[in-house]
Amino acid sequence: MREPSRPPSEEGDLGHDWEIEAEIKIWIDRFKDIDPDLAPDIARFVTIGRWMCNGDLQPLAAAIREGQVDGAILSLLADLIDDGRLSVKKRGRGEFRQPAKFARDRVAFALYHKAKKSEDEIADILGMSEASVHQAIIAVRKARRTVK
Repeated sequence: MREPSRPPSEEGDLGHDWEIEAEIKIWIDRFKDIDPDLAPDIARFVTIGRWMCNGDLQPLAAAIREGQVDGAILSLLADLIDDGRLSVKKRGRGEFRQPAKFARDRVAFALYHKAKKSEDEIADILGMSEASVHQAIIAVRKARRTVK
């Protein structure tokens, strides 16, 4: 497993592998003809992008924490998600929690308790079976009890 990044400890010590790479003169020299003032920013973008495409999101995380995420990085991030190259890894056992199911269950609960609809009416409105509506109402009720 990779060692966690370390913070800069002394002057000249950049602390992160990708920051060291971003400062390499080769990267800066490649872009200095385009705009000498922008060269370090372009080098940082290229470095973060290269690391992202190779499966390491640590440079991106550092840039987010520092508030230095360029629009081009966000665009690259969106492309990786769209291409299926970036996804969320499931933690622990069980199935993923489904956000749409959570919202649907809350709506069923609200219709039952606040709008005073019957389980049959809710099933028709939400396109669910009565048994699913019943389970949804029970699940939300239990969840609300554990929060209090």
